[in-house]
Amino acid sequence: MPGDEEELMDYLRVFWKRKWLVVIPTLLCLTGAFLWSLFSDRVWEVDCLIQTSRLVVQTDTGTLQEVVISSPKDIASSISQGSFNELIATELNLNLDRFPALEAEEIKDTRLVHVVLKTEDVPLGKKILTSLFDQLKEKLDAKVEFELKTIDAQVKENEKEREKLGRAIGILQNKLTIIRKRIDSIDRETDEVKKRVDSLEKEQLKDLRKSGRAESESLAVLLYSNEVQQSLRYLDSLREMESQKKAQEQDILLEVENIAQRQNQVESHISLLWAKKARMDRSQLIKNPTPSRRPIAPRPFLNVLIAAVLGLTVFTTLAFFLEYLGDRQKG
Repeated sequence: MPGDEEELMDYLRVFWKRKWLVVIPTLLCLTGAFLWSLFSDRVWEVDCLIQTSRLVVQTDTGTLQEVVISSPKDIASSISQGSFNELIATELNLNLDRFPALEAEEIKDTRLVHVVLKTEDVPLGKKILTSLFDQLKEKLDAKVEFELKTIDAQVKENEKEREKLGRAIGILQNKLTIIRKRIDSIDRETDEVKKRVDSLEKEQLKDLRKSGRAESESLAVLLYSNEVQQSLRYLDSLREMESQKKAQEQDILLEVENIAQRQNQVESHISLLWAKKARMDRSQLIKNPTPSRRPIAPRPFLNVLIAAVLGLTVFTTLAFFLEYLGDRQKG
C-alpha cells in the first residue's frame, strides 16, 4: 500500500540521517561485550554421579526385597538446600559465604543422584564434590555396615552349626558301620549254628533208626538231643540280638535323616544370607568429579549477540526519539 511504503521510507530516512548515533554506540557495546568476555574469569561446571546405598530384607514370604536407605529424591533435595555446605566448608577450610551453590537432581528410575557446581577453581570444585560424597557415604553406609556385620556373624554361627551337624552325622555313620558289621557277624554265626543244628539232627535221626542199640548209643542220642536244644536256644538268642541291632540301625538312620534335614535347612539359610549380602550395596561414586570440556561462562558469541540486539534496539529508539523532539521544536 502507498501509505505503508511512505511510512517505511520515513523510518529509513530517519535511520540514515542519524545512523552514526545508532552504529557507533552499538559498535562500542559490541567491543565492550567482546573485551569483557575475553578478560573475564572462566567459569567451569564440575559434576559427579552418586549411587545411594541399598539394603536387602527378607519378607514374610521368604523372598528378598531391596530397600534404598534414603531415596535419591530426598538426597538431591538435601544437597540442593545446602545441608552439607557447612560440613564441607569446615573440612576444606572454606568461607561459607563464598561457598559455590550445589545443584542436585535424581535420575529417574535409578538410585543415582547427579550433582553439579559452577566454579572458577576446578581443583577446588573437585575437592568439594569429593568431600560431599564422603559426607554422604558416612551417613548412608552406617546402616549397611551394621547389617553386613550382622550377616557375617549369622553366617559364622550357621557354619559352626553345619560343622557340628556334620560331625554328628559322622559319629552316627561310624555307629552304623559297627552295627552293620555286627549284624553281618551275627548272620554268619547264625548260618553256622543252623548248619550245626542240621548236622546234629541228621546224626540223631541216624541213631534213632538203628535197632538193638546199646546203652551207650542211647546215651549218645540223648547227648545229641541236648546239644541240639542248646544250639536252638543259642540260635534264638542270635536272632533276637540281630533284631535288636536292626532296630538300632533303623533308629540311627532316622536320626541321620533328621540331622541331614536340619543340615539342609542350615545350608539354605547360609545361601540366603550370602545372596542377601551379595545384593547389598554401599554408596558409590559412579562418576568422579569431572569438569566440563569447555567453560560454561563467559560466552563471547552470545554476549556479543546480546550486546548487538540491545545496542540496536536502544540507540535506534533514541534516534527516533531525538528526531521526534527535533520535529516538535520546528513545529
